[in-house]
Amino acid sequence: MSLKLKKLTGGLFELKKLKSKSFSKEELLAKLNEEESQYYVLAEGEGIKVESFDLTAAYVESEVFKLSDVYSETKVIENNRIELYNFRLNASLSMGLEDLASTLEGYSNKIEGKIAVSFSGGLDSSLLAWIFRESSPLLITIGLRDSEDIRASKESSKELGLEHFVYEVSEKEIKQAVSSVCAAASTPMDISLASGFYIVSKVAKEQGAEVLLIGQLADELYGGYKKYESVPLDKLNGVLYEDLKKAILALRRDSKIVLSNGVLPVFPYGFKTFLLGSLSLPPHLKVQKAGLRKIGEILGLPKKIIASKKKAFQYGSKIDKAVRKILSESCKV
Repeated sequence: MSLKLKKLTGGLFELKKLKSKSFSKEELLAKLNEEESQYYVLAEGEGIKVESFDLTAAYVESEVFKLSDVYSETKVIENNRIELYNFRLNASLSMGLEDLASTLEGYSNKIEGKIAVSFSGGLDSSLLAWIFRESSPLLITIGLRDSEDIRASKESSKELGLEHFVYEVSEKEIKQAVSSVCAAASTPMDISLASGFYIVSKVAKEQGAEVLLIGQLADELYGGYKKYESVPLDKLNGVLYEDLKKAILALRRDSKIVLSNGVLPVFPYGFKTFLLGSLSLPPHLKVQKAGLRKIGEILGLPKKIIASKKKAFQYGSKIDKAVRKILSESCKV
């Protein structure tokens, strides 16, 4: 009994092996459960239908689904139909920082095609650029003139020794981006992020990139936002957990925006083993990204970058400020 793949987006590890051949129901289930990266898959054959998604749910086509449904596994039930059941987001793997560093580094051997990095010059994007340095990724920074991201990224790219492309964004371009993404976003912050990813993915495509590495989820996994500084240590994991679920949902939006420009979005911090292993870490390693900084040390990331602190992408690029000025003309929020 064989299944024919009807649609597959993502699936950079086990699932990509299925793209050019027939496979059994059992083989597909095994590959789904072993897959590290985000995917959406639809397959049919001989009375069997498989529709599944994993991790960020970035490729799910339905308009509405619950936070508890974001992560899923597959299960065979009667009538040869394979359906979904919830995967506990608070499930974790017992891993130390050395194992997490090794896991993250190992992802660099699995991504094919010309790679670009959405590069702000901070820890999250710099660590991804460093891990993938053997692939000669193009570091792409967008921002308004004199923005913090442009300044910081120039300094960090020199430390990394990688090719760097800076794109100064005009307010006119931001207005165009807002018009393109406002139907998919509901708040000024959402629109700012989505607009930023729209522009950086458009630039990546123009520069010949096929894959865009994005450092999303690092802040929610490792306590990067300033607001977490006031959270008691014994409550930090719970706060991060709730924010992580929301951030995963947002990646569905941002992924579709990047895909619309013909580039595949890839979120290494959201890959299964690294994410679940990060959840198992004690809270003191999630204060201002202490654990992620230690992972950077283990992997040899330049010390100047490890110690750096900067504003989030939408603020450091000044895109948030520009978006808020033009929302009344472009979107109702």
